Amino acid sequence: MNFLQKLFGRTSVSLEEGPPIRFGRFSDSYKSEQQYDAWDRSLEAFEKEDYLESYRQFFQYLRDPLEDNVTLREDNPARLEFELLQGSRKVYGYADRRRFRAEAKIARAKELSVGFLRRLVEENFDLKYCRYALDEENNILIVFDTYSLDSSPYKLYHALKEAATKADKQDDLLLDEFKTLQPVESGFKEDLPEAEKAVKYQYLTMEIQRAFQELDSGKPDPNQYPGAYAYLLLSLCYKFDYLLKPE
Repeated sequence: MNFLQKLFGRTSVSLEEGPPIRFGRFSDSYKSEQQYDAWDRSLEAFEKEDYLESYRQFFQYLRDPLEDNVTLREDNPARLEFELLQGSRKVYGYADRRRFRAEAKIARAKELSVGFLRRLVEENFDLKYCRYALDEENNILIVFDTYSLDSSPYKLYHALKEAATKADKQDDLLLDEFKTLQPVESGFKEDLPEAEKAVKYQYLTMEIQRAFQELDSGKPDPNQYPGAYAYLLLSLCYKFDYLLKPE
């Protein structure tokens, strides 16, 4: 029995007949050999003070060919513009021989209030590379900038990771807590195909039925193992959150 059969149980439909389904969350932890080569070239270019080439190779390292999560533009030969998708947020910016700047919009303030401004100031102390800021239109931004002389690929990677993950997380938290804020542009969203929804819905109902069958059978004995049912339900929630929730 292979891994998919263990996970989903036996089914009358063969794997070849079903649609390609992606379960779980996207991760960029696994890179191709070409991406690692691009990382090495980025380091070499930075050591030679060829900063624009270092940036090009760095974004080649970040770009997932299947997800197409990085977009580069070079309308000006001395300036590179980029967009990076992370969840519901878009990190965009520019780089030239002198500076590197990246920012992401989180929310828009209809009016300035002490509450969320104080929250942003407090959050700034927890950031290592970035900072929260307001632009001319009262958009809340998370900003990272540095001189090219100090923009090694290691620093850029951790800084962009901080900016992207914080922006993707803070928009929901701030909008839920402060009613004076409103949403701004999102990164990229698309509906799942109907065939994929059907397969995931089937998996959802199957796992719920399986969990309640265990509860109804009384095994393990709830008197002897009072925490077993709680762990069973927590395991069910974890499966749904990790395998079915698009993220």
